[in-house]
Amino acid sequence: MLSLPRLTAASTLLIGIAPVGHSPAKTDRDRAELKGPVASVAVHWHSNHTDSYGDIDDRDLGTTTNDTAGNLLLNVEITPDFVRSRKPERHGPNVTVFRSVLLDAFALLPVFASSRSWR
Repeated sequence: MLSLPRLTAASTLLIGIAPVGHSPAKTDRDRAELKGPVASVAVHWHSNHTDSYGDIDDRDLGTTTNDTAGNLLLNVEITPDFVRSRKPERHGPNVTVFRSVLLDAFALLPVFASSRSWR
């Protein structure tokens, strides 16, 4: 077992060897592993079989839009229940806050009209 002075010396030696420096900040395009000047990516899903009604499921799942520098401008996710549109707010190179409008969640809900009053 190492004694305390040897352990301290070994940890100091390891800290001294560790590289010091910052890696270059990645853009959102780099984080998504996209190569080249990609401005927008749209995801479309097409089923390879039919459902019980004989229909083939075919739908858009969303889009991602980047500026020329590769930073995210708009992210739109489309689910069967709602559409979420998010715009990022940058708070430094490593902090991104996404804000979403709550009313987007109600965009695809059907309107129920009824003569009954709910109490």
